[in-house]
Amino acid sequence: MENQEETENHDNSRDKQLKNWRANSSNHLKLCKPYPFEKYHDSLRYIVNSILDVTESGPLNLIEPCHEYKAFINTTDETRMIKFTSEVIRFGAACMNSRTNGTIHFGIGDKPDFTHGQVLGVVVEDKEAYVDKLKSAIYRYFEQNRKQDAETCIKPPRFVEVLSRDTTSYNRYVIEHKWSRFLKGDYPEGLWIIKKIKH
Repeated sequence: MENQEETENHDNSRDKQLKNWRANSSNHLKLCKPYPFEKYHDSLRYIVNSILDVTESGPLNLIEPCHEYKAFINTTDETRMIKFTSEVIRFGAACMNSRTNGTIHFGIGDKPDFTHGQVLGVVVEDKEAYVDKLKSAIYRYFEQNRKQDAETCIKPPRFVEVLSRDTTSYNRYVIEHKWSRFLKGDYPEGLWIIKKIKH
């Protein structure tokens, strides 16, 4: 009975978030460029409800990075880190198997609930927790012969601040995680296989 009540409360909370975002967005959503792929110290910020001017895509070539969006709102305290690490690892393995660069964006909406690429942002209480959980996930999800390679390709999460429309603090971030392929000739042979993990 308690589990059912928790599920209903969580669903109601999600519905409220969707209504708020829809109410705060207008028909005049502005386009913005994504954070440069290889940059970590630029002062770029996102404005809530603006639209990232890049579509989700698979590997087009070995240079242009692919992108994937996750609203990352349908989570609880118990499931948030599990969802974050599993999505990053899954996306990263797909990038490596496709021999391409890629960025997965948490806090960016997609259809049908949002406009494709809509900046939502997520509340981040402890940035180090994301970094630490991701490091441990590498060792749990990848086979022994892939762990060192994964540490080479995986980059630390980047927390891009989201501002309100009047450019004041919105207390949210877009969490971006980049996978960077090996240089030509250094790429390890074989597929990257993700182990099934019981949480």
